Amino acid sequence: MEDKAAGKKWLIIDDFRTSGCELVARTATEGKRMLQENADEIECLCIDHDLGEKETGYDVIVWAEANGFLPGQVQIVSMNPVGAKRIASILEKAGFVLQGNIYYRKESELDRKLPSWCEHDKDFIPQDCKEGS
Repeated sequence: MEDKAAGKKWLIIDDFRTSGCELVARTATEGKRMLQENADEIECLCIDHDLGEKETGYDVIVWAEANGFLPGQVQIVSMNPVGAKRIASILEKAGFVLQGNIYYRKESELDRKLPSWCEHDKDFIPQDCKEGS
């Protein structure tokens, strides 16, 4: 596990592993609740696919992406290769990139802090408003 940012926690959603994470959820329902309640505190989500119930880690990722609760880093810890690929496909569609064994949210130009005087449309950033201009 990599160094954690000050004050940030890692959440694992897995029916049996803890992997040294500060927050542990054993079911999809508990994981969704913890993502909601701790959204500002979670640096990385470690996710298993097979959670021993009807809902899977894939269902959690789909829900988190749709509701804005995916943290900036996600590590897939599933031993199920098909389930892991399904989770990875959602992360990639959401703009995450794999570096090592962790998916990182890819920063877009619009995510960067622009000067307050920059008024722009979501599909167009005037040259003067681009960071570093």
